[in-house]
Amino acid sequence: MYRVSPFIVILKSLLAVLLRLRFRYNFKVWFFTIAESEKLKSRNNLKSNKMAILSFNGRINIAERIVTEKYPDAQLYEADGVASQGPTSDPNKIDQLRVVFRNSGNSTVIIESTGWGTFGEPVLIPYPWCEDVIIKWPVIMELDEATKFKEAAGYKSLFANVTLRNPLGPKIGNPYFIFGVNHTEPYIFVDTVTGKVHSGS
Repeated sequence: MYRVSPFIVILKSLLAVLLRLRFRYNFKVWFFTIAESEKLKSRNNLKSNKMAILSFNGRINIAERIVTEKYPDAQLYEADGVASQGPTSDPNKIDQLRVVFRNSGNSTVIIESTGWGTFGEPVLIPYPWCEDVIIKWPVIMELDEATKFKEAAGYKSLFANVTLRNPLGPKIGNPYFIFGVNHTEPYIFVDTVTGKVHSGS
């Protein structure tokens, strides 16, 4: 009867142990690779979301930087936002923006958005923009906060446009976020300093 050499038995045992160790090592490498990949994906998604939710004020910051690089004396007058898809309750749907600046020599500079946080070239207009008071930038209140104040005060109607401005009259006060749907309905004013809300025209 053929007998297996003890040496071969030992060799087979060693090979079996080595194969088990290799399997465990490869599994650990695979497991940690997947885990690190998921972490990286999560970080990238978070970074992407932060970029996607650039605020109303954040977009005005970009507009101001572009304008003042070309016109150093320019000062913010107002920012007019429009929801291109129609009336909404979501401030992030205000996707089109026009920002107006007072400039030296009684002139005006206007810049318009071309995308979310991107703008075209500033346009110099050789006459003044009336009925506004210069806004001391930055304004602390954000549009989403103003929307919450509006709704908390009982004004839950949708809005199609929002303007940040400090009207010249009837008396000079704080800048407002002004919500509107069309010219036939009252506008809703939210004071950017006090959070007080009222309707008017």
